[in-house]
Amino acid sequence: TMGKQDSLQIGLSIYNEGRMEEALKQFETIVRNDTTFIEAKKYAGIVSLRLGQYDKAIDYFSQLENYTGLYANPGKFYKALTLLKRNQPGDTDTAKQLLQQVVDNDLEEKKEAVKWLKKW
Repeated sequence: TMGKQDSLQIGLSIYNEGRMEEALKQFETIVRNDTTFIEAKKYAGIVSLRLGQYDKAIDYFSQLENYTGLYANPGKFYKALTLLKRNQPGDTDTAKQLLQQVVDNDLEEKKEAVKWLKKW
């Protein structure tokens, strides 16, 4: 049987070809089979974001954000970007708070977060 890394690579190949719906299916299948596979959750979230499925993306990034053992956790950063895209009442304020946490805690994408915070 194929290992989960192989499955992930297939998903990434499909994603890189721009076949977003297929890629999302692939990543979601991996996540269903192994709910602890963080990378698959990250990509499921990113593809959901690209497809404009903001609520689903936020769900994935929230799950990612809650992993404490992850050395470089991009969950907060991606969740902030998704909130800015979704742009419902309160989303911008929440996004700002998340970006500030990224900067304060020196998390992954800190440089990008600083750039975003300077826009306000």
